[in-house]
Formats: sequence, structure tokens, C-alpha cells
Amino acid sequence: MAQRTSTKSIRRRDVLAGILNLSWIAPLALSLVQMARFMRFYPPDHTPSQISLGQPSAIVSFPAYLEQGRVWLLKDAGGLYALDAICPHLGCIVAQGRAGMAFECPCHGSRFAINGGVVNGPALEPMRHLRIARGFDGQIIVDRSQPVNAGFRLGLS
Repeated sequence: MAQRTSTKSIRRRDVLAGILNLSWIAPLALSLVQMARFMRFYPPDHTPSQISLGQPSAIVSFPAYLEQGRVWLLKDAGGLYALDAICPHLGCIVAQGRAGMAFECPCHGSRFAINGGVVNGPALEPMRHLRIARGFDGQIIVDRSQPVNAGFRLGLS
């Protein structure tokens, strides 16, 4: 008796159906990558990094928003410190809260403590502390390119 071997041949229709069934993977992967890039905020890089904020005596009350540097200048017992006014969530300018002792993002509702820490989201990161120094003429200079730790202060004397 002759033995029959069954060989299953692959039809062109099956190959095309398989390709069609898997064709959604590449567009989905590209969409997810682009969505992740969109959701992450990258601050604009078109402003100078060192900005003069003026004389400390010209600042009447703290916290003071200084628009030319997009920073909040604050004072405590340790001295002066600067918080980046750009929200770490998606880049809106953070405003002073209703109580005056916190900051709020008007775009998405993130709230920050007076020291820049996150009180509630959607922001996951605190406001950046920026390096400040005195210039030769006594003016306060903020360097937006140099974040510092939260304990950095510029002495008042």
C-alpha cells in the first residue's frame, strides 16, 4: 500500500490575510511613541540663560513674579531663592494661589507649595529651583540653565 504524506500548502490568500491581520501593529507603535513625546513637556530654548532681575531693594513684596525671567522670587530666613514659573507638567506659567502661600497652574490645576513641592497633580515633578547670584552692580541674576537643590539660598547681606 502506498503511503500518503499530507503536506499542507500555504495559499496566497492565507498569507495576505495574515499580513492584513498584523498590519495594525506598526501604526499603533508609531502612535504610542508620538503620544508619549507629546505628553512630555520640553521647555523652549530660545531665551537667554542668565537674566537680570533688578535690585533687591526694588522688590516690595514676596513672593514676587518677575516676568522678564519667568521666575518667582521668594524670601525666607535663609535668604532669597528662585522658582521656575514654568509648570513642569505642560509648560503653563504658574500663578500665585488664592491664599498667597501656594502656587497654582491655571491650565490643568496642579498645585505647588510655597517651596515648589507638588501638593496635587497632574504635575508629577516639583517646580525647579534656579540658581541666583548678585551681579557686579548688585542686581540679582537668575540662571535658567542651572537648576539647584531646594536648599540653595542667596544671602541677604
